[in-house]
Amino acid sequence: MRKIIFVVILLFFPLIVNAECSKEEISRLKNLASKIETTYDYVENDDGVTFSVTFHNVYKGLKIVDDMGKNYSPSNNEFSDITISNIIFGGSYSINIVSNSNNCLNQNITKKYYSIPYYNSYYKDELCEKNRAKTVCQKWLNTNSLTYEQFVSNFNDKEQEQTTIQTQTVEENFLTQLFVKYYYILFGAIILISLTVIIIINRKDRFNFNT
Repeated sequence: MRKIIFVVILLFFPLIVNAECSKEEISRLKNLASKIETTYDYVENDDGVTFSVTFHNVYKGLKIVDDMGKNYSPSNNEFSDITISNIIFGGSYSINIVSNSNNCLNQNITKKYYSIPYYNSYYKDELCEKNRAKTVCQKWLNTNSLTYEQFVSNFNDKEQEQTTIQTQTVEENFLTQLFVKYYYILFGAIILISLTVIIIINRKDRFNFNT
């Protein structure tokens, strides 16, 4: 009986060894996980923008678990892409890269971080349509804590400056038109005054009895 048990153990011993999650296997999976690259894309709509992030070169013996605990497994190809869609908010996110192989099933391999840019909720506002160069109108800007009143206040100085420039321009144009219209009268008056001063000086010199 003992011999039979010993033989059975010998037969299944290789399977028991292979079922262990060895350090070598973990190291191999970590190396494969390090090759995963990340890109993102976005779609604009009336309500704003939604993002999607794609993880490239995901080995078939790995899977991705997001912050909410949802699992994403690759295809049966040796390497494939995994996409997480409908991400609304910008900020920093993380995923757990987990083993999907039998020997190390559900073993955490590593954690990967990625960032989604913030979308400016005022980007399509009429004020920004006319002032694209303004900082507060940049497309990828975090304006979540900015109220609409605060947003509008960024344009007050600009509007006042434009009003001042327009007023100065009107005044300058008025003075220019006035000068062009009456310049001959002004020059005539200047010439007349000059001649009068010359005559007075000459008369004074003529009646100077001290000479």
